[in-house]
Amino acid sequence: MRKSALQVGRLGITIAKRNIRQAVSRNRLKRQIRETFRQQAPLLSGYDMVVLARAGADKRSNAELRTELLGLWGQGIARCVNS
Repeated sequence: MRKSALQVGRLGITIAKRNIRQAVSRNRLKRQIRETFRQQAPLLSGYDMVVLARAGADKRSNAELRTELLGLWGQGIARCVNS
């Protein structure tokens, strides 16, 4: 996460086929990441974020993913504000 000169938040998603084999699982993760980003858009405006999915992320339920992502967005903002 990095502070941006733009007033709009930007999101980059990287999910390697090596880490998550099935396209269906990769797409589900992308949808969850984009949706939580959209829900947090007012807080994330002015920041650039890149999400790297790790192996095993596809084993989590949608609710677990959502909870973890919301926490990560908050941690990212806290780091940018404190630096």
